Amino acid sequence: MKNILLYFCIAILSGCNSGVRNNPHENSRMQVQVNTDSIRHADSIYRTNRIAHVDSQLLKLHSKFIPYRDDFNNSITYFHKSWGTHWQNRKCLTAVIDSASGHIWLKSNFYNDDWLFHTQVMVLIAGKKYSSQLLTAFSDNCKTENSGGWVWEVNTYDLDGGIILAIHDNIKEEIKVRFEGKEYRDDIVLGQKDKQAIYDSYELSNLLLTKYEFDAMK
Repeated sequence: MKNILLYFCIAILSGCNSGVRNNPHENSRMQVQVNTDSIRHADSIYRTNRIAHVDSQLLKLHSKFIPYRDDFNNSITYFHKSWGTHWQNRKCLTAVIDSASGHIWLKSNFYNDDWLFHTQVMVLIAGKKYSSQLLTAFSDNCKTENSGGWVWEVNTYDLDGGIILAIHDNIKEEIKVRFEGKEYRDDIVLGQKDKQAIYDSYELSNLLLTKYEFDAMK
């Protein structure tokens, strides 16, 4: 009888211990915690490496740009050095980047001996056309100047219709630009120097946007 009772007690204890060791719910919770910790660790490593890469690329690109500080609101915008510090004495497209947000704006620079008063630019790449927004003549986005028999028209577009990205992605292609006026138009082929400057401007804008996204996640 004693042997039977001893066997019965051992069987009960073994069953209880087995239940503790193989509790499927407890094992599941532990596995979830391990997986969550691993994901967080991998994400932290990725973010650290990505931020280091972005900072390295920004350091290289900053040397190609001129920073302009607005003393009234303490903002800074970047303009590519290849376009200099003044309006261009030629017809071209340029871009400006806001350092605080990474936002990029397309600008059109028209230079001639007579006015065109253009309010829009169009770009043709491999048969595909891109059009900027249509501005209102003599608005704040349309600046004009004249001196010594020459005129300058410099427009800033809040909506570029995908022109900057299209130039960035097709830098080796021929890119035709049309300055569209109310009565007349003028066409040019965008030079390689200007294409490269717009390419660099888009890269700087994208890196700044990426950096601020990571900073916001801290």
